[in-house]
Amino acid sequence: MAIVRMKKVTVVAMAEDKQAVLNDLMWLSAVDVSPLSEKLEDAEMAAIVSADNVSESLDVINDNISLLSQALKTYRLYSTEKRSLFTPYQVLSRADFEAFPDKEEKLLSNARNALRAEAELNSVKAEENRLDALVQRLSPWKALPFRLNEPVADKMSYFFGSMPLKSDITSVTEGIIGPDEEKAAAWTECLAKDKAYSYCLVICLASQERQLLSALAEKGFSRISFPDLRGTVLQNIEKIEKRKEELSEKRDAAVKQLKKYAEDLSEVEKSIDILSNNARLTAVREKILNTQSAFVLQGWAPVDRVDEVGTLLEKYGAFFFSEDPSHDEEPPIKLKNAKIVQPFEPITEMFALPTYRGLDPNFMVAPFYFLFFGMMLSDAGYGLLLAIGGFLILKFTNIRGSMRKMIKMFAMCGISTVVWGFLFGTFFGDAVGVISSTFFGSDLVLPPLWFDPVSDPITLLIVSFVVGFIHIMVGLGLKMYMLIRDGHYFSAIFDVGCWMILLAGIPVLLFSAPIGIIIVAAGALGLIVTQGRDKKGILGKIIGGVGSLYGITGYMSDILSYSRILALGLSAGVIGSVFNKLGSLGGANIVGVILFIVIFTIGHVLNLALSTLGAYVHASRLQFIEFFSKFYESGGRKFDEFGIQLKYTELGQ
Repeated sequence: MAIVRMKKVTVVAMAEDKQAVLNDLMWLSAVDVSPLSEKLEDAEMAAIVSADNVSESLDVINDNISLLSQALKTYRLYSTEKRSLFTPYQVLSRADFEAFPDKEEKLLSNARNALRAEAELNSVKAEENRLDALVQRLSPWKALPFRLNEPVADKMSYFFGSMPLKSDITSVTEGIIGPDEEKAAAWTECLAKDKAYSYCLVICLASQERQLLSALAEKGFSRISFPDLRGTVLQNIEKIEKRKEELSEKRDAAVKQLKKYAEDLSEVEKSIDILSNNARLTAVREKILNTQSAFVLQGWAPVDRVDEVGTLLEKYGAFFFSEDPSHDEEPPIKLKNAKIVQPFEPITEMFALPTYRGLDPNFMVAPFYFLFFGMMLSDAGYGLLLAIGGFLILKFTNIRGSMRKMIKMFAMCGISTVVWGFLFGTFFGDAVGVISSTFFGSDLVLPPLWFDPVSDPITLLIVSFVVGFIHIMVGLGLKMYMLIRDGHYFSAIFDVGCWMILLAGIPVLLFSAPIGIIIVAAGALGLIVTQGRDKKGILGKIIGGVGSLYGITGYMSDILSYSRILALGLSAGVIGSVFNKLGSLGGANIVGVILFIVIFTIGHVLNLALSTLGAYVHASRLQFIEFFSKFYESGGRKFDEFGIQLKYTELGQ
């Protein structure tokens, strides 16, 4: 349970050693470098020192990272290398960094060529799709006796199109009367049909074409044309097939080329990590100040690593000085907790980091979050799935960082869920009883080791209020500790201690009214006497003290919030039992067994997902709102160590 103590470090070294010093500091990964560029706002200082302008260099590096990242997506599509969550990370060493400049240009050139090959391949695929669609449109017209877009005879015209099967094209064309009181003369033929349409050819006098089209449109006729094609339909299809063969050869060649480039997959992953760290190394130069012969760097280092930094700088003959932060300085935050507490750190970080002089709450967040999550999910079957699944993922996959901590947290909370599940007698709801009675004619059930929340919800509500009361009292105790630590003894005793006494007396009232009244009265009297101390006049102080008692409503409201433990604890078990009941409706036969397995699986997977999400959200809320509001001072900045950061690889020697 600790916020790592920091030292402010200052380094002054020769200008010719700057790149080497920065490189070694990055590999040491012990310093959070502070920007000094703000000092250049002073005209006198700006006349003596300067900062490097690295924007152009950074732009080049970032452009190369972007190029390789795009190529990496392509390489993954065409690589023959097998990858999965179980594939270990490649090892990246300092020697790889030193050898990278010799490989960089070739890798970048291959990446450009690969992206061009992919663009060409996409163009080929688009052309193939267009031709396939054209062939599909042409297919119904293979029997068309005319050459497309060429006249057939003087004063004669033809057109073709699709029409719903239910419509009779002949009845339409024969019933048209022209402007000269003569019937339109048209010859029609159905060339093809599918499930919905007939594909018809119409030959008519050129003067009557517009009338025919107008009349046919009313019956659902849709004219089809191919304005860019010449020759017969079969000739065009034959040309298209030849073109598709050419495109197929180009596609195969491009794919072969891309598979060849994809052999760079591993090297590109290494290169992106190297370039990303080179960008960090370049960017940090903007944070330091230079004179003609030296440079100055300032930052923060953990107390236990200051000696390492000093030892590293000795070989450069650099001036190195470390000091404690001044009262008005706010060093960055680095947390150091026991391994069993570390998985719960993302919960606190999701809210906000503590201030440097505040308190790391994770040593108390961990046990209460563990407790609340288990009570809310409270099903031994679900807990086993979370615990076993989580620990298997941790053991056999290469997930790392905050996500790994979160998975470990869920796995640990699964253990709590198993315990509470057996205490409440729930294992996939009431699956034991339903399965035994439905399929085996037995009355076997899983009895609760403590009580059944469904039949006795009041007990669970009382338990929820009790653990909530303890949670709030611990929060107040931490606030008292922080005030005493900072020398504010009066505030610790009267601003916090009196509330703790008053609140502690309320549950005592349930067992011994006289003693409880005495305790509540003592706490209330302490608040009345002290909480108006900032007001003017005796009357103002009394009114201020009495008015402070209104704060009891806030505490009562906070305790009532813990009733959500009851709501979520009941919902998980009840919903699970509903799915069990639905699955058992098929009876003890083969169909019933299959029905039970399907409904049981789908229902409980859905219930597990929703209930786990609910437990995660509401257990977090109880920390953020009810617990942190009592003592937590947030607003710290995370320690951003100037060090090697890797995405696709892991650090080796």
